Formats: sequence, structure tokens, C-alpha cells
Amino acid sequence: MNRIKELRREKGLSLKELSNEIGISSATLSRYETEKRKPKIENWSKLADFFGVSIGYIQGTSEIRKSFYGEDDPFDAFVNAIAVHQDKEGNAGFGKNYTSESVAFSNDMSVKSFRTLCQILNTNVFLDNTKKEIEENAKIISNINDMRAINTIQDTLGEFFKLSLRAYSGDAKAKNAMDNIHKIIYQDYLGIGTDDYS
Repeated sequence: MNRIKELRREKGLSLKELSNEIGISSATLSRYETEKRKPKIENWSKLADFFGVSIGYIQGTSEIRKSFYGEDDPFDAFVNAIAVHQDKEGNAGFGKNYTSESVAFSNDMSVKSFRTLCQILNTNVFLDNTKKEIEENAKIISNINDMRAINTIQDTLGEFFKLSLRAYSGDAKAKNAMDNIHKIIYQDYLGIGTDDYS
């Protein structure tokens, strides 16, 4: 069972007050609380941020209340929180919930970093987007409700970033790959001639 109602009551909020705070209708919030409807990933994240908890905690899949996203070393903070004992060498021992807590931690980190990445990239500063394109992209982003899709997008963008840096630093193999990617994006996908984007 999720913890939306529990957290809402802790804050002393009615459904209407919570609705006004986060921009989700009170009827939808009620269905979330009774689990008649499951929130999209974006709404889980919005709720978790509002209550200051991890996504796994509000979903009821984790006993760890805190999100480690803003920590200097999120993984180390997570390990310290979940360790049930430590041996003389300082090695942590974990309880039976280690696997489920690790999945919840990973999902929380992925969703929050994905939201941050999308907020940065979906602006006219980075992509020369029009207001309409930004709104269309935001709608697509808000409808992504699959952790595999989130991870695939982040992994692909991360590899593209590393490839770009290597190409820029003179790596011939990376430069060739970048030239191929540019051709696919600009010529094949956007239909722009070589002279228009080089």
C-alpha cells in the first residue's frame, strides 16, 4: 500500500489542500490513495518531492524515507542508511530487504536525475526550441511511465555526451561516429542538407 494518505495526514492537509499545492486534482489524489489508480512516474516524483521523501517510500516499496538524490555521494549515504551491521574492517552487512531497497534507491535516483536532465535540455537555450516544441516535449516527457525507457534515454544521452567530448578532443573513431550520428539526425531524420548543419 502506498503512503500518500499517511504523508498527507502527517502534514495535516486535506485532499483539496494537497491538490492546490501540487496541481493534481483532489479526485485523482483520492484514487491514488485508495490505489484505484496508479500515478505516472512524474506524479510519483512530484508527490515525493512535495513530502520530502523517496519515491520508493511514498510508493510503499521502501522503508527508507529519505531520498539521497541531493547528497554529495548518494550511494554511500544509501549504503550507510541500509547497513544493519559493520565488521571490524568497516565492511557493511545488509539485511533481507537489501535487494528491494537497492531497486527503490536506483529508481529514485533515475527518475530524479531524468527530470533534472529533461528540465535542462527542454529549453530554447539548448535545443533552440520554440514554445510549442517545449510544450510538446514536456507532454511526451510527462507520459513516460517506464523505468526502462527512462534508463535507456539517460544512458544514450550519457554515452552521446562522452562520445562528443572524445570527438572534440581529437579521437578519430569518436569523430567518425559523431559524423554518422549527425548524418542520421540532420539528413535522414530532419531532412536538412549537409551544408545547412556542418
